[in-house]
Amino acid sequence: MSLKETVTPVKEDVVHQPDFQFAAWCLRQYGINRGVYNTIDDWLFRFGMKDIVSRRMMIISFLTQVRQSKLNHENSEKIKFGKGLLVAALTRFLNKECV
Repeated sequence: MSLKETVTPVKEDVVHQPDFQFAAWCLRQYGINRGVYNTIDDWLFRFGMKDIVSRRMMIISFLTQVRQSKLNHENSEKIKFGKGLLVAALTRFLNKECV
């Protein structure tokens, strides 16, 4: 599965926004705070995604998948991660995407 197939369609300018604005967009769209956004961004960077646009597209894909998955038990617009669940979800997502 290619990156294009896994990414939720968004306006192209969203991924080109300055970091603060992109993080604020993630808050509005997914309800995640800056700390969660920074953790996801850091994990993807350390995983080898150096290109910022590709990394942001992957962030959107990850958050969309989490929203649609069983992890989002309340089925709400806001995504909540319990203690240790963010890292576990990221690990599963990255393993699935890179297989």
